[in-house]
Amino acid sequence: MVTFQEADNVAINLRDLEVVARARTSIQKIAIYRHAILGRVLVLDGELHHVEAWQAHYHEPLVHLPASFIPQLKTALVLGGGCLFAAREVLKYSTVESVELIEHDPAVVELMHRHYPHAEKVLSDRRFNLRIGDARQAYSEREKRYDLIVCDCFDISTDNRRLRSSAYARLQALLTPNGVCSDVLYRHVLDQPALRRSLKGLAQCDRLTLSLIAVPEYPGVLHLHAMWGFNPFLSQTPGPIKNAVQASSLKRGSRMKFEFYDPRHRGYFLYLPPYLRHALPRSMR
Repeated sequence: MVTFQEADNVAINLRDLEVVARARTSIQKIAIYRHAILGRVLVLDGELHHVEAWQAHYHEPLVHLPASFIPQLKTALVLGGGCLFAAREVLKYSTVESVELIEHDPAVVELMHRHYPHAEKVLSDRRFNLRIGDARQAYSEREKRYDLIVCDCFDISTDNRRLRSSAYARLQALLTPNGVCSDVLYRHVLDQPALRRSLKGLAQCDRLTLSLIAVPEYPGVLHLHAMWGFNPFLSQTPGPIKNAVQASSLKRGSRMKFEFYDPRHRGYFLYLPPYLRHALPRSMR
């Protein structure tokens, strides 16, 4: 049994972990543990990337909240996300025709396939296409357009200086007219330097909607979920659901297979508590 502790000033400590798998690749160190209460735990380079028991609190809003603004979700791009949880959520939509995932380390996907039951279903879905490479290459792609772009890997805000422009705006350029980009901003939401850096890049995008995600990962506990793009339906006010699949599931009185997200309560996910509004620039409160 081992103990895992993130090397960060806002971090989680997990004790009595059973080692399931470990690997060191040319890119990173990978570890999968098992916790008696929380299930499997994925750690990359000493940083917590998901805990099985609460991963739905992260991945379901990351996909389904932005999808609720998209009338017909047909094409999606997932940046990173080698754990395949985000891809699994996208593939729940019967309207989806293709999901591309760019993962820089194939060993992550291989270990997920070996130790997580959902991975086989994703990898065998004919709509799913795995690309091995640096997800940042998407910044320069201009040929394809996506209804949904999910960033499930690196801190986009740190690329603004390297690109000498807004990395968020570059991803927005890959969207269809009703498309939405979705990203959980890196670090704890009250980390003011990180928050200002992200919002500065997002200020160059057409429309922006925010949500609060409470999950102790990447490191921190409370994170800001940003959704941006050209989509005219993006709004901080819930309004009617635009997505045909989510709306249809509500009319039938049945729910899509969610553990945490519920389209009936979108107002909950779009609510920004006062302390969070106070942390935002005055123009965004």
